[in-house]
Amino acid sequence: MRTIRPIELLVVCFAQLVLASFSGQMVVEGAYVILNPVPGHPAAGYFKIINFGPDDRLIGAQSDEVERVEMHQTVRNGDIVRMRPQKTTAVAGGSSLSFSPGGYHLMVFGAPPTSTTISITLIFEISGAQKIEFEVRSWARRKEKTNN
Repeated sequence: MRTIRPIELLVVCFAQLVLASFSGQMVVEGAYVILNPVPGHPAAGYFKIINFGPDDRLIGAQSDEVERVEMHQTVRNGDIVRMRPQKTTAVAGGSSLSFSPGGYHLMVFGAPPTSTTISITLIFEISGAQKIEFEVRSWARRKEKTNN
């Protein structure tokens, strides 16, 4: 049995990064949904997108497990906070974009309160569709750190 030398492993990892940059690959990590404490109100979805490819745009999100999914951005104007629907969200090449409380987020309507995960497909203009498993958290667990 042949052992792999560290330099060989490094070359393979580098090659994967290079291939990812040419394929328009998006990596999504830390995906979770926080259930609203008020029954019937939408949940919020958060995650981080890492773009190893060229400039791209998130153009939609959908799921067969919920009523509907919308992209929103929280906008502050003095003491007034509003959520604005977003049809698209740009993700610059070689950068990352976080969907986090107080900024971009998904509104998840009709999230089943007893589910532990929800599959949501994120649709990118260039990179295509990616089905992502979102961990479902109660309102009480909303401030937990995500391990992935």
